[in-house]
Amino acid sequence: MWGTTDRDDVSLLTLRDLLPNRSNVNLHKHDFYAWLRFLDAFLWSLTITAAMATTNISKTADFAAQAESEDGFRSLCTRIVDTFLIPSVDCLEADGIKTVEGNTVSGHAILMMFDLMTLR
Repeated sequence: MWGTTDRDDVSLLTLRDLLPNRSNVNLHKHDFYAWLRFLDAFLWSLTITAAMATTNISKTADFAAQAESEDGFRSLCTRIVDTFLIPSVDCLEADGIKTVEGNTVSGHAILMMFDLMTLR
């Protein structure tokens, strides 16, 4: 998860370096609340990405301009849960959608989102 020396785009070191207050993150001393804030920001980004994928929107500005009624918002939340949280990671392989075998970035993102929602 911390990544290798070639700086993987989704490694925790790369994501930590994107934070504006990264000097507060100590890799050798675990600050529980700092980790919760970091993971919460990560969950928000996964949720926004899932909402954009569900609504077929490519820019966050377009997403903000799309107004939803309360029922429309509940429907969007239900579709996100049904699409990204409930199914297993292997369902894409079983349905024949994912042709690359083994672990992938999208598979790890789905597992991370599921774990963070469970933690939340």
